[in-house]
Amino acid sequence: MKTTQAWKILFAALILLAATCDPKVKFENPQPNGKKNLDVLPAGLQGKYLELADSSILTIDSKTIVNEVLKIARLTKQQLWTEIDTVFEIDTIVTVAGNMTVEFDFYGDSVQLTTHDVDTLFNLMDKDVLRKFKGIHFLNTPLKNELWKVQIMRIKGDSLMLTSLVPLAEVDSIISLTPVITIRDTSEDKVEEYRLNPSIAQLKKILARKEMEFGYVKQ
Repeated sequence: MKTTQAWKILFAALILLAATCDPKVKFENPQPNGKKNLDVLPAGLQGKYLELADSSILTIDSKTIVNEVLKIARLTKQQLWTEIDTVFEIDTIVTVAGNMTVEFDFYGDSVQLTTHDVDTLFNLMDKDVLRKFKGIHFLNTPLKNELWKVQIMRIKGDSLMLTSLVPLAEVDSIISLTPVITIRDTSEDKVEEYRLNPSIAQLKKILARKEMEFGYVKQ
């Protein structure tokens, strides 16, 4: 396969199976503010969990949380060729980034894309910060400009919740609860990101209004 074609296939994989990017909602400090850092993920959280939405596997040990995803999509060959602006019909496997691979398998007039991605969501051996408040574990991951991505995790029986503390869709609903700084791209007049730094009292209000959806089940 020609090098230029291989790059186009790689680009197609990135488009068709988009990689995770930085969240638009970011925090100025690890959450909750002022709470102590924990050294390990507790034994009660550790184990393997199946995500009910897409059958991905979440593995939690004392230091890391790893997500393993297998997804299958099917396109017509014409759809694929239009997307990548090149024609090829050779079964191939492409490494996209890190531990992610995309396999192209051709069947008649269609092509099946199988993606296998192993992604470390949280790692206490890196610079991630773990804290606990009101029975909820806060997973703080450093981003650029000394900002933080914050997820929350809670277990109830054999069910586990893992979600963003404030997803993008919930920003408007919390503006009355805590100050939200909006960073805009003035050249294109669009929002680049939102920045938050809630106090403990404000955080309690955010949590009180949050729906706790337990989307994982222990294996």
